[in-house]
Amino acid sequence: KNRKSKKSETKLIIVLDTLGCDYSFLGDLFDETNKPEIIVINPLRAGGRPKDLRNETYDRILFGVFGGGADISPRNYGQEVHSSVNYNSDLDYYEIQWYDFFSSRNIPMVGICRGSQLLWALGGGKLFQDVNNHESDHTVFDPNMGKFYKVNSMHHQMVDSQFPPKGDIEILSIAAPKVSDSMVRKLANSWEISGTSVEVESWCIRSKNNKILGVQFHPEMGGKKDAFVNA
Repeated sequence: KNRKSKKSETKLIIVLDTLGCDYSFLGDLFDETNKPEIIVINPLRAGGRPKDLRNETYDRILFGVFGGGADISPRNYGQEVHSSVNYNSDLDYYEIQWYDFFSSRNIPMVGICRGSQLLWALGGGKLFQDVNNHESDHTVFDPNMGKFYKVNSMHHQMVDSQFPPKGDIEILSIAAPKVSDSMVRKLANSWEISGTSVEVESWCIRSKNNKILGVQFHPEMGGKKDAFVNA
């Protein structure tokens, strides 16, 4: 009876994943006595919809995670589809259901790569539809921690900082692969990104009320996990 009661009180992290990745690193956010149960759901499979959750689990959800995957259809942010975009309309549809589910219950959301882009786009922002030469590590600067991190890069779309969401989502850390670390630090500290000729990439986004966090890299695919934990 005590074991059953303890199980029913355990907090949950709901992870939406279509790639079969390992999300156990999320447990590093908690001490040993408070580790939540991580439930990985494929939204494209049977049983992968918000309606399939039991009502009694709602209050136990700490946050939801949107993982990586296919491109997002530009129609979700009011643009025509570029010929290079390879999106999955079913994945878009079902993850939007999850976005609405989490939002309506004030449950925080975390996005990884595609997931971060999705949170940006559904908030009213726009994406770069076609990004090439992003298959190597990037150095990212986090001005809040005052640290540089080496993270992986394997994305085709990217947050467009010139067209942010309407709400309180902001860019937390950036990369500028073609300039020096000192210039990246200067750009990040001043946030004078608009109008610059420097190619700046947004690598971490966060809402001011801490309900949304998104990272462009993949901590679940050998990426820098401490960069995620610090974010």
